[in-house]
Amino acid sequence: DVRLSVWAYYPYATNVENLAEYPFAVATDQSEAADYYNSDFITAQAANLAPQAEAVNLTFNHSLSKIAIILKNGTGISSEELARATKSLTIDGVVVDGAIDLADGTATTGTTEATITPYAFDGLNYAAIVYPQQSEITFRIELGDDVYIYSTEVDYAAGTQYKYTFTIDTRNPQGMTLSATEIEEWRDDANPTEKTLSDIITFTDPKFKEYLLQETLYTGIELDGGGYT
Repeated sequence: DVRLSVWAYYPYATNVENLAEYPFAVATDQSEAADYYNSDFITAQAANLAPQAEAVNLTFNHSLSKIAIILKNGTGISSEELARATKSLTIDGVVVDGAIDLADGTATTGTTEATITPYAFDGLNYAAIVYPQQSEITFRIELGDDVYIYSTEVDYAAGTQYKYTFTIDTRNPQGMTLSATEIEEWRDDANPTEKTLSDIITFTDPKFKEYLLQETLYTGIELDGGGYT
């Protein structure tokens, strides 16, 4: 009775030397969609699989944490003006590196702190992916000639989204206030503007797929430069 276990992870990399401590760093500049989504490390496991004709469904989980930022207008500026305004948003003091255990998706946070530029879904909604961590971070927004700063202690957990709603009062030099905070499970379907990854894997190598579905074990199967032999 052939039994197999499957471990999957994304973003994919070749030549992984240590499955228990795979080094990974999120992008410091996540303003481009590719850099934002490629900072999202996800893993899935399926153990003790018997040969079967049906596809194997893998449920991926987030190994890291997500920061969501919503900007709201206060006095001195309308919502439309705030959305259209040229602005710069960064998050300072964030730990950006560490290691992932590919077998169970556990993240071990490193020590490198940096400034992250989040991804803008539109002029009012931003997001960044970071390591789980206990630290002090600072949100910094430059709006025209004005700079708004808010610092806070955080205790981020894996697979969790931390949503901050900031109200901007342009008539006050210190006019950025945290008007709401939400902590919730990081669910990809919670925000319809976000992309999601399929939890069904399609094997493009026919020999490898045949190996997974067959009832008798091939001997000496190995990966070479052109595929499985």
